[in-house]
Amino acid sequence: MPRSDASLPERFTRIDELTRRDHYWLTDDDLRYFLGDYAAGQGYAHSPTNHLIINFKKPMDRRGKPEWKYKEDAIDEIASAFRRALIPIPPPGHVFVPMPPSKALGDPLHDDRLTRMLLAVRPAHEWDVRELLVQHESAPPSHQAATGERPGPQEIADRYCIDESRSTPD
Repeated sequence: MPRSDASLPERFTRIDELTRRDHYWLTDDDLRYFLGDYAAGQGYAHSPTNHLIINFKKPMDRRGKPEWKYKEDAIDEIASAFRRALIPIPPPGHVFVPMPPSKALGDPLHDDRLTRMLLAVRPAHEWDVRELLVQHESAPPSHQAATGERPGPQEIADRYCIDESRSTPD
């Protein structure tokens, strides 16, 4: 059951010239939107969004433990927020491709939370969700790296390949 106090805004926020400096790898030509602002390293108590995202990212080794329900609730809450925010956007013809997690398919710690969240939105929007990007080897989670040691966008991209078998719609 999603928490009653919404942790995410009703609409997407566009990264613009004022906020782009927080994302050094983006260029002026990049068009990016987000829901909610997560403050890395600040913990659950920092904000409702931090609380939600930390539960959303709860590691797979917590499955079966009492706190696992908070991950399931977070997936539902984020799906609801996306559903609300996407209402004015006409979904036909869009393909949603979740970014792979740090763990490769087949790794026991592989987390399909983004795919599950997008599929939870889909009943309200008939869109195409495909896991086209595949991480070919597991890596340490970026959010756990020490400051200055996080992999850059190209280093992360180099771990991915496109799964051509999923390139055409079902």
